[in-house]
Amino acid sequence: MPTITRFQQAAFTVTSGNSVLAVDIGSYVTPEFLQQVGHPAAALVSHIHGDHFLEANLLAMGAPVYTVGEVAQAIENASLGVHIQRHGDQVEIPDSPFSVRFLPSDHGPNVGPVEQAAFLIEAEGKVIYFLADMYNPAPFPATQVDVVLIPVGGAGYTFDVEMAAQYLRSNGWKGLTVPIHYDNPRMDPLSGKRLADAMGGDCDVRVLGLGESLPL
Repeated sequence: MPTITRFQQAAFTVTSGNSVLAVDIGSYVTPEFLQQVGHPAAALVSHIHGDHFLEANLLAMGAPVYTVGEVAQAIENASLGVHIQRHGDQVEIPDSPFSVRFLPSDHGPNVGPVEQAAFLIEAEGKVIYFLADMYNPAPFPATQVDVVLIPVGGAGYTFDVEMAAQYLRSNGWKGLTVPIHYDNPRMDPLSGKRLADAMGGDCDVRVLGLGESLPL
């Protein structure tokens, strides 16, 4: 079965068999945890902000990169195999069980214009919905979803706890939920637990420590 492992801020990996998919392994991911990520089959980058995108980490992983155009244009090292995707694109990651659909995700007005994508990741029949730094709510995917990775840090950059809870309730979501994007000095380190409290059992909120894994 696939397993997700949470790292700093919005970074995580999905492991399926011997294949690993890395997502948003940005500047907050320390060398210790970068070593744990290893050499994935591919790396996804949702947008250009440094806590999600760090070229040195992409080079260390040595994996092909699937990302939006703004990030692709910022990558300087030509040795990285970069694949530009648009909202609605479906990508089959070669030599792996992973399929990824790029979806809209709006970072909101406080950061200025930024090109960003959410990801719908499938492996072994399980589907992960990663919202990236969503601030303005996007429609919930009209398909099977097994786990939602949702930002809760707030501070004007993403959903805060109350916004995240409203998004989940308004979409009737009652399944497995992992809070992300609160490993930032400007954010409340207890935001994950606060989401669990706010949902009051309406969905299964799992607060993962750094480097902690969750089988799906």
